[in-house]
Amino acid sequence: MPRTGAPTKLNKKKQQAFCEAIKLGLSRTRAARLIGVTMQTIENWCSWGKRDGKGKYFTFLKSVIQSEEFFVEDNLRTIRNAAKGNDQIKETRTTLDSKGKIKEQIVIVKEQKPLWTASAWLLERRCPQEFSQHQIIDDKSAEKVAEDLEDILNGGKNE
Repeated sequence: MPRTGAPTKLNKKKQQAFCEAIKLGLSRTRAARLIGVTMQTIENWCSWGKRDGKGKYFTFLKSVIQSEEFFVEDNLRTIRNAAKGNDQIKETRTTLDSKGKIKEQIVIVKEQKPLWTASAWLLERRCPQEFSQHQIIDDKSAEKVAEDLEDILNGGKNE
């Protein structure tokens, strides 16, 4: 279905910049600002892509979804690797002679120890009912909070 109105601002450069921002973790709103369009424009492009099922807006929509999936997968991989301690940290030390030429080069490889906190963080967010930290407030605690709030709202007159 042909569109009417102003010419589109969507082009390959804007699409690429938007998707790169999404891959880095920016929200759609922030990424939209970065490329100089409103969030409504992004929503329109995605809506038109979904409706048309082909063309530049559909390509845009697919690229955005792939970028969002990449962001999630990349960060989950980072968390999992930290939890397992799979990463190796490489440090290169170079010694130069008096003429500035490399005299000696040493590569030091250190294994990163597992970080249980990374696993805990992931479990809290993926399975909050089972693993998140719940604060239990009993009736007495709730009454105390209500009294304190009333006291604050009354300017400390209940003392």
